[in-house]
Amino acid sequence: MENMAAQLYLPNYLSFESALAKHGILNLIPYALTFATTRKTKKYTLQKQEIEFRQISSELFFGYEMRNGIYIASPEKAFMDQVYFATRGKTTLDLDELDIKKLSIKTLKDLSNKFPTYVRSYLNDIIKPIVKNY
Repeated sequence: MENMAAQLYLPNYLSFESALAKHGILNLIPYALTFATTRKTKKYTLQKQEIEFRQISSELFFGYEMRNGIYIASPEKAFMDQVYFATRGKTTLDLDELDIKKLSIKTLKDLSNKFPTYVRSYLNDIIKPIVKNY
């Protein structure tokens, strides 16, 4: 299903809740397949599966690799994409459902430098209580 969905609207990479679940960071199975794209946000239904392509700027379109025929965000990039959209009120970030300890704090900090200041600030607020000696 992911391979067919990935062909619907190019360019894209699997990210957000879908990639977080695939990487074992999100404890839930997302209802929709969520991809990042540089094109306008679009939703499809394919064989009763919702597929959402969420627009991000071309400057933030990075941090993914080819795996099993589709591009997928690294765990840290998928988390940063989710944080980015949460800070803009476009999605939610339920920290109780996420195993943030599986993420590399150093990688998150490095990635956050490419995001707007308000995203870095929000990330710091999330990480501080979780990571000792931050």
